[in-house]
Amino acid sequence: MTRTAQTSGSKTQTHSIFPTRLHSVPGARTRCSLYASITAMLFLFTIAGNAHAQETSPANATSTDATFTFTADVHVSFDGYDDHQGILDDVQNQHGNPLDIFLIGNETMKSSGSPASHQDACVGSGFSMEKDLCNQIQLVRKLNRLPTNEWSAASFQQNNHTTYLSSAGKTIGTPLGLIIAGDLTDCGGGSDNVIVHDGTWHSENCDIDYTNGIPGKELEIFQQLFDRDIIKKYNPLALYPVIQGLENPDEDAPLKYWIYPGLGNHDLGYDKSGDMMNYVRQWNSGQPTSDWHHVLNSDPISGSYSWDWGRLHVVNVGVFAGSSNTSKATDANYAYDQGAMDWLSKDLATYASDGRPVILAQHFGFDPYSWSSSWYLDSAALQGAQNIWAVLANYNVIGIFHGHHHEQQFYTFAPGQDYVNGNLTPAIRLPYDIFEPGPGFGQDFAAIHVTDKFMDVQATKWNDDFDNTQSTVNFGLFFNKRLVQAPTGGLPQAIEKGDAIAASVASGPTTFLIGAGNITGNYTVRAVSGNGPTSVASTGSFFPVIPTFLVPYSFEGQSFVLVSNGNEIVDYLVTNTGALTKLWQDALDLHGMAVVYGENKEPHLVADEAAAVPGNARFHFFALSPSKMSDEGSILISVPSFSFTQMVTFPTSSGSFDLIRYAATGEAEILTGSVSSDGTPTLWFGSVEHWVADSQHQSPLLSHPGVLIQPVVLPDQTTAILVKSPYCLNFDVSGACDSVNTFDSPFTVRTLTKDGTGTEISWRGALFPPTMTANAVSFVPVAADGANTVGIYTSDGLLLKLDMRD
Repeated sequence: MTRTAQTSGSKTQTHSIFPTRLHSVPGARTRCSLYASITAMLFLFTIAGNAHAQETSPANATSTDATFTFTADVHVSFDGYDDHQGILDDVQNQHGNPLDIFLIGNETMKSSGSPASHQDACVGSGFSMEKDLCNQIQLVRKLNRLPTNEWSAASFQQNNHTTYLSSAGKTIGTPLGLIIAGDLTDCGGGSDNVIVHDGTWHSENCDIDYTNGIPGKELEIFQQLFDRDIIKKYNPLALYPVIQGLENPDEDAPLKYWIYPGLGNHDLGYDKSGDMMNYVRQWNSGQPTSDWHHVLNSDPISGSYSWDWGRLHVVNVGVFAGSSNTSKATDANYAYDQGAMDWLSKDLATYASDGRPVILAQHFGFDPYSWSSSWYLDSAALQGAQNIWAVLANYNVIGIFHGHHHEQQFYTFAPGQDYVNGNLTPAIRLPYDIFEPGPGFGQDFAAIHVTDKFMDVQATKWNDDFDNTQSTVNFGLFFNKRLVQAPTGGLPQAIEKGDAIAASVASGPTTFLIGAGNITGNYTVRAVSGNGPTSVASTGSFFPVIPTFLVPYSFEGQSFVLVSNGNEIVDYLVTNTGALTKLWQDALDLHGMAVVYGENKEPHLVADEAAAVPGNARFHFFALSPSKMSDEGSILISVPSFSFTQMVTFPTSSGSFDLIRYAATGEAEILTGSVSSDGTPTLWFGSVEHWVADSQHQSPLLSHPGVLIQPVVLPDQTTAILVKSPYCLNFDVSGACDSVNTFDSPFTVRTLTKDGTGTEISWRGALFPPTMTANAVSFVPVAADGANTVGIYTSDGLLLKLDMRD
């Protein structure tokens, strides 16, 4: 099948709705008038809302509670008489005469010798697991028994944290469907060996002539096992001689709930692969809505398709994102097709731009086998592995599910990572959670539960055989993370351009926004009035120092702001009218600063000073008052020293505080501390994480952090960290962006882990209007609107307010 160039309105026109989401040039934008910028943003708001309303009628659900299952690599290999790589092959190779061994009712093989001995007839171990009907029937039996089972209540380790499933102890219930990510069959639906373009045999041994093989039978058996929509009347499974003795194999077939299949490399490249392509392309948006093959969106060329379960958007792209998923009966199959990647890009822009959770299913993974064993690196598929991240960056992708490797693993993979001798090399990028539950022919699958609040995943116990006398499905690998909903934003407000740093201070009944330039030190104080426009309360020609840090705090009912350039600290009182009154100035060399509150509710400055010992950071504590700061001592922590850090703090329920120290390299340390009533500080280390690297600036005078962080109190009173990734990786000396970031989500929300010593990505995506992804210089809490409202302050002269939701 060939994808041809198409006119406007066709699938190749993918970004007409959101033309400037990630690739806007700062210089060009700032030359526009402020009025034009706001008008364009409001226009984009309107178009985005209308497009979603018109094109996503199945996606109008207001909540998500979806339970489903996932597997890959079923590898049906039955050829019409015997089982390729099947039980009898295994028996003959390992146990002698196959006539001496046969299956009995509970799926074991019994020797007729004396004394009788039992041998497992299914599963096998590792790569010796057999692709036979015994395993495939057992997989269907496991899937059909699943609804009466419970989500595991056992604790487990995840990213060095102890956690547990949010659904623990609850009944799983009937899944909405089974996603199958490729290799439905072993040889393209049941094909003979074929000659490829260079005159050699196909790499897979699919010679069906060794017995009475019938071409095409693999697809037929797959449908008989998994597709409840089959129309044909097939011969009963019990009649096939290879599974004689398997008790009642037809009672559990086919699977009792719907499937959503995609193609894998084993399904393509054979003379019968056209049957596989036609089969998968039945799942399309052109089917009547009364037909269960009807899905939300589909690509008639690649066969990729998507659907919604509540607010969860799911996409099955076949072999890999951007794959043509086509076959020429050669080894040169599933080549990269830009049209297929464009289809995915438009699908997400149309159906997932509201920040809803997204799951991607594909056959290839991001493990060493998929990445470096010729599947990506030595084929046209490499382009798909490189291009996918820019397409996913704006959307709340909560998981990527795959197969291919025939292993079981849950892992994280960040754009830009690669494998060296099987080990991941570092990449300071947002990681994606990747899930491979194991091969279907090994009776492996994952059960997944996604709600507005969490995502649970549990995979079957590795190498665990099932039989028709069982009712319990054994699970052995687990994953859980909290999910939050997309932040909601109000309309942008116009303020003065050029401020490089900002802070908000509540003084009396009014919240004030303090913005300062990073070249002149000029500042402006604006009163923030609800969701309406700001008004200038006071201005100043300059601070005594050009500020790198603005940190507000309160003391005895009054509000203050600390201003520092990294060498000096100046303290200001903020009056009820917004005027700034200088109180004191002191010398202090620091790399970062924050304010915490002790047991007596009084404020204390925590300064990240130069390390006294190599490999350590010194955290210096000072008591704050309107007249001075008083030294309370310092604490050394075994974390690296950096020349610049952002530090944010927030109180804990126990009366202590958590502190996050964030470096330009993307290293984030989570620490917990307290200050006693007599002023004695304590601080201890929780964990170190790698989030996302900062922008690089060729001109220090024009620089500001490309990554911004801000603690936010969610409505359930837990604390999350709102993080803005850099839209630009590198700024030139003029301040213009010469390297746009296309790999990271513009915004993420990280929630604390259940043990409180780490964080996890609970939401990721773009916030409208799209142009707000550029030139942001500060997050500012807008206290008058509530503790979960944050302002995004930009050097373009705009302020956008966000309400955080749990």
